[in-house]
Amino acid sequence: MPKLKTIVVIHTTSTKENANSAADFSLEIGRPGQDVTVPFPRNQNQRQRGKLDVYQIDVSQHDVDSTGPGFSLIMTIRSDDGWLPLSIYVLGHTEAGDLELLGDHAFWDQEDGWFDSGAAAEGRPSHEITGGARIFEAG
Repeated sequence: MPKLKTIVVIHTTSTKENANSAADFSLEIGRPGQDVTVPFPRNQNQRQRGKLDVYQIDVSQHDVDSTGPGFSLIMTIRSDDGWLPLSIYVLGHTEAGDLELLGDHAFWDQEDGWFDSGAAAEGRPSHEITGGARIFEAG
């Protein structure tokens, strides 16, 4: 069972109008027992239109097993400054030093929609970012 020490979220913001956001985000990790929620690290000039961002989230203290029952990763926006990604990829770096593809969403802006909350929300505040087209085809 591959225990993870780091989860890496790589995303590119869409180039569509108003797709960028300065909002904070969190990552909820579904696992056996109690789920864990960790904040995304803040990066200067994050989530700008057309820009790729990489977030490394240390999960070594949370006993995260990517093959465990109920494993999932849910990304949540923490404000009403909506954001539309173009793509999202998720990698897991195991304690053994291997990399696993946990999420593959190459066409997010065409398939899954906005991260948004509030009265005039363009989409949902939370989306699952595990899984995806190539993972399901290979698996």
